[in-house]
Amino acid sequence: MLGVQHVYTQMEMAEKKRTDTEQKNPAASALGKLGGPARAAKLSAKRRREIAKKAAEARWSKKKS
Repeated sequence: MLGVQHVYTQMEMAEKKRTDTEQKNPAASALGKLGGPARAAKLSAKRRREIAKKAAEARWSKKKS
């Protein structure tokens, strides 16, 4: 599982890439930053694996156009 610090670092890097006109709603952004790590902490390792496997299958099953 990724550490919370890693998640925040990734989010900070993504925020820096946005220009001022592309900034998200600050209130919504703050709630989103709390939700992801909280959800990850709540899920069991088995459930996280199931979610990751389903996501990987969806990514790799897409046809290239």
